[in-house]
Amino acid sequence: MLSVTICRLQEITYSAVELNITDRFFYCLAIIFIYLHICILFQSLTRIVGKRLTVLPEAVHPLVPVEKKVLLTAWLMGNSQSYMAAAKLFEVSKGTVYRIFHHICSELTILAEKYIQWPDPNECDEISVSFENKYGFPGVIGVIGACHIEIREPESQEEAARFKNEQTGQYTVILQAVCDDKLWFRDVCAGFPGQTSKLRVLVGSPLYTRLSSHTDPLIEPHKHILGSSDYPQLSTLLTPYSSSARGCPLTKQEVKFNMLHQTATSVVEQAFEVLKRRFQRLRFIDVSRTELASKVVVAACVLHNFALMHGDSFTDDCDKSIVK
Repeated sequence: MLSVTICRLQEITYSAVELNITDRFFYCLAIIFIYLHICILFQSLTRIVGKRLTVLPEAVHPLVPVEKKVLLTAWLMGNSQSYMAAAKLFEVSKGTVYRIFHHICSELTILAEKYIQWPDPNECDEISVSFENKYGFPGVIGVIGACHIEIREPESQEEAARFKNEQTGQYTVILQAVCDDKLWFRDVCAGFPGQTSKLRVLVGSPLYTRLSSHTDPLIEPHKHILGSSDYPQLSTLLTPYSSSARGCPLTKQEVKFNMLHQTATSVVEQAFEVLKRRFQRLRFIDVSRTELASKVVVAACVLHNFALMHGDSFTDDCDKSIVK
């Protein structure tokens, strides 16, 4: 978010060196507009978080200004630097950095119900039209998927065994999410152990109850979300056809369905990729307490939607400038 916009500022500054005076003038204007965008984003986020902090009976480090707490959190989210590096930069102790960061992340998770919302009927119609225009798949209002977020080894042996991803050998928490055509997260659930299958994560999440409900349906008739073959086939969740399940080759129509399905479901992988590139902290969350790691993940999803809401997108050029 803030780090994404700042990297654009750096890209423009580097490019301006080779330009003539006239072009430099227009580049300077671009720099001014980006700087104003940073200020607007920062002020909006500070105002929202500040409202939460003012109602708390016991604030964490009340002498540290809200602006500094938000900036510290945004900085830590946007890169993979250590708490000690943040402590030196913001001139506070390492312990203070740790407490402020996780406190702000906890507050952001509470805001999730405001910034991560299931689309209303009108939004569903718009999303459905967009999916059909882009991917040729009708009735789609979202795509479900899951990804692993690496954490430090949990302290207890029991937790370490459950959170170890057998495929990679890493300790991870799982983020399940439904995203729309614009990469907005519409539902998230984070915290399941790394060894949990996608099916078990879905069934154990609140979303499954709503997807399978007949008395209080989450999705209107003739609309659905898409998911990989790891998920169960429901009237509200469409998965690809499988030749092995039936013991016979797929028909031409089924092959075409699977091709369109695969293209459309790539959206959720794009969303996860953007999330991890935007918030480098998710490459590795340096905590062993799984509940804290889960809050960091949800907080990042909230900030992701907040950034998109304010027109702050993530580009390949921006990602390259961060790597530099």
